[in-house]
Amino acid sequence: MACFDDTGLAAARKLSGVPTIGIGEAAFHVAMLLGAKFSVVTTLAISVPVIEENLRNYGLESACLKVRASEVEVLDLEIDGSSARDKISNEMACSLSEEQPGALVLGCAGMADLASQLSLTHNVPVIDGVASAVGLASGLVRLRR
Repeated sequence: MACFDDTGLAAARKLSGVPTIGIGEAAFHVAMLLGAKFSVVTTLAISVPVIEENLRNYGLESACLKVRASEVEVLDLEIDGSSARDKISNEMACSLSEEQPGALVLGCAGMADLASQLSLTHNVPVIDGVASAVGLASGLVRLRR
């Protein structure tokens, strides 16, 4: 599932005979492996309660220090010259100062191309859920052989 909120993931798992991975859940697990405690920086505040509920449902809420909204519209991530990257980076800086997480999770698939640069900027692992899910899926395929 390529929506960070993992919308429909539980239903898809019930219908599918193969491992089904959501990018939110995948990112949380990868962040825990890389940084123990993590914070999430997502787009809009409306997503925060959904992500927090997912963390509870996955049994991972104790690993997440905070879910933060950068107040970036998803479509702004695609506009050259928008302030989206700066808003996300500023929210990450606040998280690092206030929560001191070992890793930061990007809470939107549209943020995927920002991960490596933001990791360099903030000197902390920045986890992209899309890459996390693809990596986990690839590993699961190899294990099933």
